[in-house]
Order: sequence, then C-alpha cells, then structure tokens
Amino acid sequence: MTATDTHDTTSSARLEIDLLDPNFYQDGAGMHAAFSWMRANEPVYRDHRNGLWGITRHADLKDVERRSTVFLSSQGYRAIWASDEINMIAQDDPRHRQQRLLVQGDLTAAAVATRQPGIASLVAELLDTALASGEMEVIEALAGQLPARLTCQLLGYPESMWQEVKSWSERLMRIDMRERDGETFTEFVDANMEFVMALMPIAKERAGCPAHDLISTWVHAKIDDQPLPPSAIVHEVGLFISGGAETTRTAISHVARAGRGGGSAALGHAAQQHVPTRRRRHRSGRSSHPARRPHHHALPLRQSRRVGVRRPVHVRHPSQPEPADRVRFRHAHVRGHQRCAHHAGRGVPPVVAACHRPERDQRA
Repeated sequence: MTATDTHDTTSSARLEIDLLDPNFYQDGAGMHAAFSWMRANEPVYRDHRNGLWGITRHADLKDVERRSTVFLSSQGYRAIWASDEINMIAQDDPRHRQQRLLVQGDLTAAAVATRQPGIASLVAELLDTALASGEMEVIEALAGQLPARLTCQLLGYPESMWQEVKSWSERLMRIDMRERDGETFTEFVDANMEFVMALMPIAKERAGCPAHDLISTWVHAKIDDQPLPPSAIVHEVGLFISGGAETTRTAISHVARAGRGGGSAALGHAAQQHVPTRRRRHRSGRSSHPARRPHHHALPLRQSRRVGVRRPVHVRHPSQPEPADRVRFRHAHVRGHQRCAHHAGRGVPPVVAACHRPERDQRA
C-alpha cells in the first residue's frame, strides 16, 4: 500500500512511504492522509528506503526539538549526512548556541523593525513594476525576487546579484536528492562553487572594511578567542542563501495562489497567521494564541508543506550489537513511543520531523 492508495486512516495495512519523494508532497490530499495514518498507527514512522524516522504528532515534535541532550543535530540533521558540515544547525550546544548568537542580534524583532521601511519600499517597487506592465509572473517578479534581494542585503552580496542568489537557493535546497539524480548532483555542486567564488572577494573586502552585514560578522567573529574557520563561514552563508530565499519564496507563492480572487485581503490574512508571537485578545477577552485555539492554523502554509528530515546515524537493533567496549544501547522514548537507538555516551542520533497539522493530532 502506498500513500495515495487510500485515505482510510483506520487501515491496519502499513503504508510504505518515501519521505524524500517530491511527488509525495505534490499530492496534498494523499500526503495529509498518509500523515493521518502515521499519527493513528505509527507516530514514530520508519522510512526504510531512506533510513529515516518520521515524527508526525505535534507534541512529539516539540519533545524531540526540546531534548537536545538526547536528539542530536551534529550527527546528521539532513537525510544525507555531511560529517564536515559545521554551520549552526549542524551542531549541538554549546557550539550551536555560540554560532547562533553571532547573528541573533540582526534577527531580533527590533532589528527586523529597522528594516521594515526598506522592505516596504522594495515591495512597493516590485508591485508598481508589475502593475505598470499589466501582468505578473509571480515567482520572478515577486515571490523569488523579494527574498533573494533581501538575502543579498542581509548577507552582504550586491543586491544586483539577486538572480544568482535565487538560482543558488533553488539548487542548494535539492541537497537530499543529489544522490538520486546525476543532473541534480551536478547542479548542487555547481551552486556551491559559484556562491563560494562570489563570496571570496566580498569576505576579503569585509576583513579590511567591515559593513553592516552577516559576512562582516562572520569574518570578524571569534568564539573562545578563536576566529571562525573559513569553512564555517562558507557553510553559514550557504545555509542562509538556501533557507532565507527558498522558504520565503515558497510561502509567498502559496499566499498568491490562495489569494486568487482575494487579492490583498488574502495576503493580509496570511500575514496575520504568520505572526502569532504575541497573544492577541478579542473584545470578548478570549486569547487568540494558537495554543489556546486548537483548530486555529497558526502557520498554515508552513504546516501544509514543510518537512524536516533528520537521519539517524548508526542505528542498529540490539540483537546485532557492536562490541561492548565500542558502543552501548539505551532506549529512547519519544513521549511514550519507544525505540532502540545507538548510544555512544552523548545521546541518540536525531529523527525525522515530519509535516503535521495540530488539529489532527489526536492522541490515544
């Protein structure tokens, strides 16, 4: 049985799902039916083809994310583990926190507020251009261009390079598919080489004359009195290029699609849904915070499409243990769901965080 064979969440037949298959996520109804089946039958789901675990219940996801002493990022936060990757999300505390703190000041609410006039001006410019022509290719004119240009500003690339940043983002985000397709692999490698070549002269310039951008921050940063390694700077830049441009582009595209016929009202409604950081109160005095309204989609676009994959490293069944002097086993619990995992003194390798919809998270 596959994800699209049935929408019956009560079936006892096991679904065999490839969590890295793009077609799985294109079939919205089938995807959500599959996640519903997982929540009901196998909330800690094993994707045997890719060697991944899928966590589909909201409470379990939160539990995994919060227990950094058990669930690790440094041993593979992607489906394909690159052991030499040292950007902030590829590491555990304390190094993760140390690298995150380098850029945190540029991403606070106060810092973002200082950028709002420039963002508003850029959005107005893009929309005016589209209105003047009478038609609009949404990805090129708005959804792709806006986050790519803002990513250039944030990192320190010339804003005129936004098309290159957009292209790098698109190719870098296919990292988990690079071993399935030769063309994807070639494009992924080319994107890495291109953004690094463009980064080198900028980093050299910022070393002598820092500016208010993240490349300057990383070039001059020190952790434990040691400068950030060049490879760490490259990995951080690549992380921001792919995540900063691709995810925002996807969100804007979904809003535009959902807003056909709704215009700015749909865009405004989505903006409200994407900023649930403060509790808003209605005149009745009831809180509208998502945690108090289980049927309220706080982040509908992200919930409907985003999937994070984490690869468990060296997982083996206790019936086939390695020598006792090399490894010992322990049972890791994900809020009541038990699995046996490799344990080498630090913790349990991480699991997949799969797409979820809280209103369907009916716990037994």
